Amino acid sequence: MISHQQLKTLTLKLAISSLLDISTANAEPLLRFDSYAPVVPSPIQAQNRHGTEPSLIINQSNIGYLAFYLQRSLPNRLKASDVQKATLSIFLNKVDAGGNLSVAKVLEDWNEKTLPDNNRSPAYDTVTLKHFVIKPSYAGRWLQLDVTHIVKDWIKHNEINTAASYGFALIADAQLNISLDSKENTSTSHQALFDVVLNQSGATGAKGATGAAGNTGIAGNTGATGATGNTGLPGNTGATGAAGNTGIAGNTGAIGATGDTGTTGNTGAIGATGNTGMPGNTGAIGATGNTGITGNTGATGVTGNTGVPGNTGAIGATGNTGATGAVGNTGIIGNTGIAGNTGATGNTGTSGNTGATGATGNTA
Repeated sequence: MISHQQLKTLTLKLAISSLLDISTANAEPLLRFDSYAPVVPSPIQAQNRHGTEPSLIINQSNIGYLAFYLQRSLPNRLKASDVQKATLSIFLNKVDAGGNLSVAKVLEDWNEKTLPDNNRSPAYDTVTLKHFVIKPSYAGRWLQLDVTHIVKDWIKHNEINTAASYGFALIADAQLNISLDSKENTSTSHQALFDVVLNQSGATGAKGATGAAGNTGIAGNTGATGATGNTGLPGNTGATGAAGNTGIAGNTGAIGATGDTGTTGNTGAIGATGNTGMPGNTGAIGATGNTGITGNTGATGVTGNTGVPGNTGAIGATGNTGATGAVGNTGIIGNTGIAGNTGATGNTGTSGNTGATGATGNTA
């Protein structure tokens, strides 16, 4: 069943083409299946099936799949050259991480209720891959993917290949992590769309007579209010306005009264005692005094005559040893007086004259 939004879009495109006399025709194939499947299926089959979920999760662990009723929407005897452009539109509900999205044609038929079948996802063509950059800022927006080359590849020998109904595989790189609205999402109804623009062959026929105006149709029911769109990006900051003229200087205000003298602050703590200075250098030794003059040597006396040696006297008896006297008490030691300053060394006095040698005594 065609959606109200698709009907309005198709009607608007046909009306514009008619007014502008554009020789093109549009086909909007209806969505057949949409789902996603794990790259590595779980042993539990129920965990692999996502055909009824409102979102398609596409990242390095999951591949998205979209299939349309292309053969029902395009005319017979169609050639690849008749396709002017084919566009796949997806709504990016969330972009948890940006990266590259690759689109390829699927090579096997599939069904969203049984995907993956026998724990195996349908194969896709790696030759026709086309890459698109997805940025985090794209979240909440439609993204249009040019898949013209894939659609033309489905047309062989003036007919559309059965493989066209297998649709597209959406493969993420190691960084990309996105969520797309599926056709089961009833809150936003942003399911994937597919638009094919065809070149119209043959000359344009003469314009027919305007038919009678038809009766006005019954007004349709008012559609549900759509979800509020995301807040747009902030606009650029406007240019800074020109500076205004400088105002006239105001009169100088009166001098205020002198404030009260503040309370004297507490005396600061006494600083720590500094380290003892290094000892000063020893003063220079004073000069040695002059040596006094040596006195004259006295004259040598006359040597007397040697006396006659006397006889040796008898040796007297040894006297008794006297008793040892008592040891007196030790007196109290007085306090040591303060040492006086050392007086300056006086000059050496003059040596006196050597006295005369005395006469030699008589020998006993």
